[in-house]
Amino acid sequence: MNNRLVIRAGHPYTQDLAFRPDGLILATLGTQQAGLHFWEVRGARPLGVWHGHPRIQGLRLAQDRLLTWGESRACLWDSSPLHRGSLELPLLQSYSGIGDGSVLGSRHFLLGGSTLRMGSSRSGQVLLEFPGERWFHLGPRGRRLVVGSRLVSGISGRVVHQFESACAQAAFSPEERWLAVSGYSESFLTLMDLDRNQSYRHEAHDSRILAMGFSPEGLYLASLSERGGLTVVDLESGHSLTMECELEAPCNLAWLGTGRLMVGGVSGDYRLVEVAPEGLRASSVAPSPHEMDQTGTGRWELGPDGLAAWTLGSHLSVRHLATGQSVGQLPAPLRPEPRVRQQLVQATVLVEGFPWDLERGKALPGGPWEVVGQQLVERRGGQLRLGEVTVEAPLEVPQLHAVCDRLRSFAFSDASGQRLEVWRRSVQDWSRWRTAPMLTTRPLGMRFQAGGQLLGWHDDRGGSTIWIPEDNRLFSSTGPCLMLSRGWLETDAAGVVQLRDSRGNVVRQLSGGPWRWLFEIPDGILLVAPQRAEIWNLEMDSLRTAWELPQLVAAQLTEDRGFLMVAEASGDVSLWDVLEGRAHGVSQPFHPHDLPHLQFRSGHGLALACAGRDCGCWRLADGSFEWIRFGEPWFSGVYPLEGERVLLLTQDGSWHLYGGRPWQRLASLSTAQNDGFLALGADGRWDSSPELYSKVLLESGRQAPAPEDELWQALISWPSSLPAVDRAASPDPA
Repeated sequence: MNNRLVIRAGHPYTQDLAFRPDGLILATLGTQQAGLHFWEVRGARPLGVWHGHPRIQGLRLAQDRLLTWGESRACLWDSSPLHRGSLELPLLQSYSGIGDGSVLGSRHFLLGGSTLRMGSSRSGQVLLEFPGERWFHLGPRGRRLVVGSRLVSGISGRVVHQFESACAQAAFSPEERWLAVSGYSESFLTLMDLDRNQSYRHEAHDSRILAMGFSPEGLYLASLSERGGLTVVDLESGHSLTMECELEAPCNLAWLGTGRLMVGGVSGDYRLVEVAPEGLRASSVAPSPHEMDQTGTGRWELGPDGLAAWTLGSHLSVRHLATGQSVGQLPAPLRPEPRVRQQLVQATVLVEGFPWDLERGKALPGGPWEVVGQQLVERRGGQLRLGEVTVEAPLEVPQLHAVCDRLRSFAFSDASGQRLEVWRRSVQDWSRWRTAPMLTTRPLGMRFQAGGQLLGWHDDRGGSTIWIPEDNRLFSSTGPCLMLSRGWLETDAAGVVQLRDSRGNVVRQLSGGPWRWLFEIPDGILLVAPQRAEIWNLEMDSLRTAWELPQLVAAQLTEDRGFLMVAEASGDVSLWDVLEGRAHGVSQPFHPHDLPHLQFRSGHGLALACAGRDCGCWRLADGSFEWIRFGEPWFSGVYPLEGERVLLLTQDGSWHLYGGRPWQRLASLSTAQNDGFLALGADGRWDSSPELYSKVLLESGRQAPAPEDELWQALISWPSSLPAVDRAASPDPA
């Protein structure tokens, strides 16, 4: 049954894929030759499976044309019915004797095989033939193409230029003025000015060139070498900028816009690079969205406006490279969730939903648990348990969004997010208490007011909603809302701020926005706009203080509510004293491309701003700042602990503890194995041998207790001068 589902839904291995030029449609092809799958990229909704070409082996997709090949035959199809959601594609032309490798553009196509053929995409007519040639590269306008070791006119077919050796890489500038070529084992490239008929030899790298590409405006040429070297040539000045990509196996580069490009590796990780006159500035390495359980060479397929798909085996992801955000999880090929998912809630670490008490250093009973707000709710089948309260999840509204421990209230919705209900557990029964009016947008970030009288959430368009279940009244606004102890504060796009009481009555109005972030601070309210902040005393209806800010893209209040952590549009992060309205030290630089991955954390006298492998840390007591350089893989969470220590949870299932001045790694544990926790030795290898657990504790000056009770406390008590030990172990918290 599972095999049938996989074949119907997708491919265990993706053989070929292509975006439509507008980025709205993705076509994928598996190895079963069971048809071509079409998807809507937005929402990852399947359009259907097309079977027009039996035993299909490859495809190319243009805006209104589809080129397929397989079994020594190629076909050109009219794909314009896809605009209407139809898979009835008319056949325009078929060709025989075709091998692998073809190109399809808006005007022309190329068909590989024993004879290379160039034709018109509009009519399907073959215009030129080149017997015996298998390698080719077509210019974007179709006026020129590189065939083997020759530059050929796409109009007459005559040879324009003969290269000294066969070409392995070629790239045309958008207007086809410039051409760059490189041979199969060459570390240099030949740059040709086709308008002036001039050639230049550029010693770009010290190893074989893998990829080349011109920027969209034709000002720069980028090339990537086998060893990870990136070179960008300014075509106007002739100057070169270089850097090392620091990817495990780079394989692809692509321009995302003016002065911005991407370099990708075979494992799905990538970096974004900005080109500036002073040099190249790269973001941190963005990881693959998959936990790798397959080996081999992955493939990138690049679409418009930074849209990209990466596939290896059964893995396929679609994301916007500029933001790092996934467009959607395609049901085909099936993409497994990471096996280890971790997060810290209060003093409890959840590993795949199973709890580990960080303070006591031992596994907790029960699980799996899920985080709802800041509450831990245990879910076993259809049962939910919050503290001592156990209830059954309603079948018609199974999705839990928020809980109120004080009133024993639970907020549920259906799968569409349109039906919202609050259920309560009383002494006598468990029953539905209120049903909200039908919702028009899916609720996000839902939570109860502290007293349980209000329920609030926001949507994906920046609006907010407050529901008073007692009166069954909804209050919607176009801006953010802040629930208070006796009501809430709401804003709209015009900048008007209204204070309402717990019954929804307007108490007073403020203005001056538009405000994007609202925070409750001692004796007042902090309103933050992208370039301004104000503190209001609502009891006195007076403005206490105001100050100007740089252009902001993110803001968050520290846990003690005394400082504001902000991310600026330039990529810098800074800390502001709320009461004094001034910056707490100088701004610290992050790359702008790292901002979508930026995390703010605070607590125990520390304020953290983290992205990639870097973490900026402020010590709030003295205002000092220091960088923590994480050497670990991409993190899933960074949390401050007591004693000026930082816990790092990584996506590969590891825990790492940092501390000291300067910051250094004190201890590491891995939960990536099913047989328990592992300690990291001096040789950099993980091991779970229990015999050496006593060695760890004895070298740290402790007696050997039961591993399940004090392993973590033993690790965090290591002084920074303690020599690293080889191994330690502890039972599986699950």
